[in-house]
Amino acid sequence: MANTPFDTTEPSQVKGLNGYTVDPIFTVGDKIGNYVPPGILDGIGAFSLNDTTVRVLVVNEVGAADGYKYTLKNGTQLPGARVNYFDVDKRTLQIVDAGLAHDTIINRKGEVVDAAADLENAGIQRFCSAALFEANQFGAGIGLADRIFFSGEETSNGTQFALDTQTNTLYAVPAFGRASWENVTELNTSRTDKVAFLIGDDSNNAPLYLYVGDKKAGGFLERNGLAQGKLFVWVADDPANATDAIEANPSQFKGSGNSTNGQFVEISYYDPTKANTTGYDSQGFATQTKQNELATAVNAFRFSRPEDIATNPSDGTQAVLASTGITAGPDVWGTTYKIDVDFSQLLSTTATVPTAEDTAPFLLPTGFTQTEIVDRNKANLDPQFAATFGNWDMVALDPTNRYIYIPMEVGQGAGLARYDTQTGDFVSALTGQAALPYTTNPTVWDKNNDDFGPFDPAVYTPYGTVITAEERTNGRLFEWLNPLMAAGDTANVVWRSNIPAVSHEGLKFDASGTLYFIDESNTGSIYKFVPKTAGDLSVGQSFVLKVTAFTGIASENWDSATNTATTRTGAATWVAITDANGVKTTTADPFDFSSTTTGGRAAADEVGGTPYGRPEDLEIIGDILYVATTSENAVYGINLKTNEVKLFASRSTIDGGTALAAGTNLNNPDNLASDAAGNLYIIEDNGPGDIWKASDSNKDGVAESITRWASLGVPGSEPTGLISTNNPNEFIVAIQHPTSGNDALWKITTAPEITAKIDILYDGNDAGKQDFGMRSPDNLDWADNGKIYLQEDRALGADIWGATSKQEASIYVLDPAAANPADSLTKIAQVDRSAVPSGQTDSSPTDIGNWETSGILDVSSLFGNAPGTQFVFDVQAHSIRSGTIITATNIDGNGDGTKTRQENLVEGGQLSFLTAPNANLIQDTQFFAGTPNADTIVAKQTPGFGGIKDVVFSGAGNDEVDSAAAGALASNNIIDGGSGNDTVFLANGDRAFGSADNDTFFGDEANNFRASGGAGNDLFFLGNGTGGRALGGDGNDTFEIGLGGGHTLSGGAGADQFWIVFGELTKATNTILDFQIGTDVIGISGAASLGITTANLTLTQVGADTAVIFGGQTLATLTGIQASALSVANPNQFVLV
Repeated sequence: MANTPFDTTEPSQVKGLNGYTVDPIFTVGDKIGNYVPPGILDGIGAFSLNDTTVRVLVVNEVGAADGYKYTLKNGTQLPGARVNYFDVDKRTLQIVDAGLAHDTIINRKGEVVDAAADLENAGIQRFCSAALFEANQFGAGIGLADRIFFSGEETSNGTQFALDTQTNTLYAVPAFGRASWENVTELNTSRTDKVAFLIGDDSNNAPLYLYVGDKKAGGFLERNGLAQGKLFVWVADDPANATDAIEANPSQFKGSGNSTNGQFVEISYYDPTKANTTGYDSQGFATQTKQNELATAVNAFRFSRPEDIATNPSDGTQAVLASTGITAGPDVWGTTYKIDVDFSQLLSTTATVPTAEDTAPFLLPTGFTQTEIVDRNKANLDPQFAATFGNWDMVALDPTNRYIYIPMEVGQGAGLARYDTQTGDFVSALTGQAALPYTTNPTVWDKNNDDFGPFDPAVYTPYGTVITAEERTNGRLFEWLNPLMAAGDTANVVWRSNIPAVSHEGLKFDASGTLYFIDESNTGSIYKFVPKTAGDLSVGQSFVLKVTAFTGIASENWDSATNTATTRTGAATWVAITDANGVKTTTADPFDFSSTTTGGRAAADEVGGTPYGRPEDLEIIGDILYVATTSENAVYGINLKTNEVKLFASRSTIDGGTALAAGTNLNNPDNLASDAAGNLYIIEDNGPGDIWKASDSNKDGVAESITRWASLGVPGSEPTGLISTNNPNEFIVAIQHPTSGNDALWKITTAPEITAKIDILYDGNDAGKQDFGMRSPDNLDWADNGKIYLQEDRALGADIWGATSKQEASIYVLDPAAANPADSLTKIAQVDRSAVPSGQTDSSPTDIGNWETSGILDVSSLFGNAPGTQFVFDVQAHSIRSGTIITATNIDGNGDGTKTRQENLVEGGQLSFLTAPNANLIQDTQFFAGTPNADTIVAKQTPGFGGIKDVVFSGAGNDEVDSAAAGALASNNIIDGGSGNDTVFLANGDRAFGSADNDTFFGDEANNFRASGGAGNDLFFLGNGTGGRALGGDGNDTFEIGLGGGHTLSGGAGADQFWIVFGELTKATNTILDFQIGTDVIGISGAASLGITTANLTLTQVGADTAVIFGGQTLATLTGIQASALSVANPNQFVLV
């Protein structure tokens, strides 16, 4: 670039206070090479680009139609907000390059933007604050998979964007939801399969959002957990205090030093089935207005105007939030909060599963509780409860949750009972008699004179009845028509014989009243029954599922050679086996309840129903019908709108506890359940029996992960019948067939997945602080030294903000670890309105607060300095709108003949460094003096010598000075060895002087240095360095050149040796300024191995100089020497060894 390194010449628009200093490096209107960054600079991120360069990313808060147009890689031109990069030299703190940081944009639909219309605002609308996060910043595999720079649109219904710094691709992130984006910050979930981000929504009275994403295989968004996740809002409801008042806004939670506990509650912000309906966009994401409604419904706390947010670098579960304040509300001057998030701990994969049947039979996550509801021993005391009623299976609840309906899965004497949770009484609707026949003729069936097969499950229907069915060959389905009857009344139960004979287990109704059921067999199929009249199960049409691409044999086991060679997923159809009146349409009779051949199974096989491996339970969530297939150790999902079948979960699904495939940890999935948030639970028929919670955040019908939620280890038992109650935090589950025979129902009460305590660090509304303390906190950074740095942004009218204090916007530091953090607040910098750049004017010089600092970041470690000593920040000079704001680019964007600020740089501002008092930056010049004795002076090890732009005088004695030890940044030092035999290790750009005596200089990797030996016999080992200048001075000096070359050499007085090849050919030609014929010699070391001989080493006259050439390469140029006066065969002139 033509004018780099670059450093602005304009005065600083901010003055440092309390010992802090400010150094601007760019002013809006400056041209860096061919690039002119627009104004309204805002959010900042930075990373180490290479050993000597930090890339600083800065966004522009310009409107979608503002700013000159930039060009993407595909030629698309766009106005609006963008991401700029400034490459800053770590040694000089000057800009060495600048430009547009992204050349490709992917929109919300996942499409490459090739026209302005591909973006919702025809450009990006007002990027605000920003943040950059490194990959795996919390540990191996924990956090993002890539380095990502985030910034979002600060506008209603805005979109968050993520920049892949490796590919320069900017991705829209619809999974984050909608917001008027200020910033996001990453939190540590301590899990390798999840990422989490707190979200600052810069809207009045907005909630605090938390996004938790699922990492999965795939593209950039998928592998970073940004394509699928859940959205939560913080509710000030202490989960440990049932009587805790739920604070609604800052009128109820305020004041520096106060704190409160709460929890993050999930909101259902994404539903693809609601796409393009009121409150949802074309992909099914809630609009910002709808999100607010969902937040209100769960009593989310409303912050005044939540803006910037940052994570504690020492504790990834803590963050700081600045809420700017609003005129019309309880928080006018703004409040700064510390948020301490607790992610629930997963069940340990090595934890011992309890066997305490009577007290705590389940292994549960921390905070969960378990309470027995009733057991078989107690039930046996009730005369309505038959002695044969064991093996309690999948239960049902009535809408009030007063009654629990329990099916008995026993071979003889099975039944269906109702338990009254208020009275503790039982009512039996069906009671099988082992001595009675199993009736196969519905016309003579009598519920009081029958032996029933094992019942499983009980289901409360949408019509206020309860159904149950037999898990046996030619199983029957029964309906209890009056399940809410008073105790003592007669149960009215009918056999619904128009539903085919199968080995029943799962039964589920969809919203239209269609009943889905399965045939539990290794050749089992999936069925549906569509009532002719809604709510009437006596007449209807039955169908079986057939996968279109399935070419196997329906009557064979699912894992037969024929069936495993084909597919059982993909597009499917429902094939009728009866007509609408229930009359069979197959040769086989689906209603054959008498033969050994299951009627419904035979009919399904006849029409090619697809077989699965022992399908058992069913669950419906949204449009997906889930099917547990026990023999396959898998769960399938069937989209009831599209009839597409997918493998939802299997042993290949990621175990959230290990981030590895679940493998044999998933055993015999049997029952299924769901909760109010739409999560699916998979219950094993195993010992111990695990209950898994599945995550399908993007609702694509394939689980991203399954996580062990509970485990039952009671001998001989399995968990069954998990069902959620009306309380979203409660579940009921049965302990079936324990060795003791004491089946039981237990209630599990969950703890919130994510809780958070919030402390108020600073409340600007406190007495004495209003307009005289910190006002309208906006951008901030939690720096590596543990302090929080905050910037003011006038969020109130000029008649309030600064009206009394007369103070311009400032930067503050606060110590969150102080006994009283609010008292630690210190002002460290303030806007200086007198610093108007040349060629620009301030249109409102008396408007206090019109200029603001915006975006601040601790970059100390990136530049090699101590934490909290060096920051980069920017200035938004809103009232600078003319002069070079227009003429620096001078574009007439709309062709109307008038060049406006909106078509060019929009507004003024600056990018600057802020340095702490007594920082001792390695870039600062330090002076070091040695002693009269022999000194060893090593950069970064010897106090006072950093190895960058330092001055060292080692003094008398045989000294060793090593500036190269400072590493890649070592450069531009001045070293005077003084008297004595000194050894100097050179760094890039060093100037070294040996003075008297015999000195040694090592420039092995140094470039562009200057070394002067002075008097004495000096040695110069230049190795791989390039572009140096070595001066021998008086004495017999030796120069050894390695692979680098390109040096300028001067031997001075004395007999000097110039070893222009030392073991390997130099890459660049060396120039010898004062070769003395007959006194000095040219040396070639390693001549034999390189093939250099006096026959092929040639001398060529080039003007007044002689070129020493081998193999077409000029090894050295001897200035002012005639080639005819030299001979490579003369050992007094050339030495080949």
